[in-house]
Amino acid sequence: MKKVIQSFYYDAVPAQDRDELINEAWLHIRNVRDHLIQMTDFTQMNDAPITREKKLAFASYRQALRDLPQNFTNPNDVVWPEKPTS
Repeated sequence: MKKVIQSFYYDAVPAQDRDELINEAWLHIRNVRDHLIQMTDFTQMNDAPITREKKLAFASYRQALRDLPQNFTNPNDVVWPEKPTS
């Protein structure tokens, strides 16, 4: 079944399938987010070879990553925070 909305065609997806797709999208976002956090773990160590300002910038970046699922209701609208330069 196809529906027309503002001249765009799309296949109608049953609600259960749509919910499953949304859950899979959130799972993917969380996996990417967890990887990005893991890749910056070293920036929060006491002996990290970065300035205090960079450490704070990375702490803010990591918090923004953690907050992604709470700040967006639709996984297609997620805007990834910009990673600080090291």
